[in-house]
Amino acid sequence: MIICTPVADCIEALPAFVGPAAALLVRVLLIEDNVEEMLLVKHTFQEFGQGRFELEWASGLEQAAKMLRYGRVDVVLLDLGLPECQGPISCVAVHDWAPYVPIVVLTADDRKETEERVMNYGADDYLVKNEISGPGLVHAIRSALYRKKSRSRGSPLQGW
Repeated sequence: MIICTPVADCIEALPAFVGPAAALLVRVLLIEDNVEEMLLVKHTFQEFGQGRFELEWASGLEQAAKMLRYGRVDVVLLDLGLPECQGPISCVAVHDWAPYVPIVVLTADDRKETEERVMNYGADDYLVKNEISGPGLVHAIRSALYRKKSRSRGSPLQGW
């Protein structure tokens, strides 16, 4: 069994710029150990994101924990195949560090049982890498943000 634990607080918070341009940007934290996959996501945002996405990259959970604690992150794109933590347990760790940040899993694992587990562990969406298009990725991120915002305000559809 692999256990993921948060790292100790060891960097200082840096103030984020807040202004008209910053309000339009969606800050996406991609937690992915593969550089080529990161470059694909970056290219997707450049081609389909209409300049509205700012990509931050963490190559592992330790680095991601620091960024989640001290940076403003609007949504997390999470790979489940990380060296220090494999599978759905990484979703639990991210959710524990940032319970109000939507998590969109972006993985090569196409098993339904894995999808069900991560959705039960707090993920907002589950995307399989070789099945998702660029526009589909952008749509999934926007949808996760919208759902999270609706839940925080109290959706008129609650209770349905």
